[in-house]
Amino acid sequence: MTRHVTPAIVLLLIYLGTGACHSQQKNMENEIKFYDCMLRAVDWENPMSNNRWITGPSEAAASGLHFTKASLNARDLSNLYQSTAQYVFVLGGGDRWVTAEKCTGKITGDTLVIMYRPHIRAAPVGEAAPSVICLELNRLNFPGYKKLKIVFREV
Repeated sequence: MTRHVTPAIVLLLIYLGTGACHSQQKNMENEIKFYDCMLRAVDWENPMSNNRWITGPSEAAASGLHFTKASLNARDLSNLYQSTAQYVFVLGGGDRWVTAEKCTGKITGDTLVIMYRPHIRAAPVGEAAPSVICLELNRLNFPGYKKLKIVFREV
């Protein structure tokens, strides 16, 4: 007895597989969040030197990490860092101003891609200051997060 797979069954399997991939991508996007923040001391001459992972309350306190949204500062840090890792980075400056709401992230293989859409300053005078932004991700779902290669991409 031979079995034939009908085109309808094949299409159904393709549809279900595509939906699962889309759902997985959406879940990953929900696990990476961005917030505007500040640090106690920032080396504005070498902005990339400020970029780092913060994995505990003592590191957060030592860096002076402070969020512009008050409710984020009220979180219990002991509980937060049990499941959350933070990557603080400096971005923008000159004619580009970046806010957390214009950032998205995705993890592909061993790479964390931080995509951002800057506000372009077209005024003939003055410059925009670089922004300090905090990315938060679930460290339980991404246990190798510290080994990720981090890439910034303007979109």
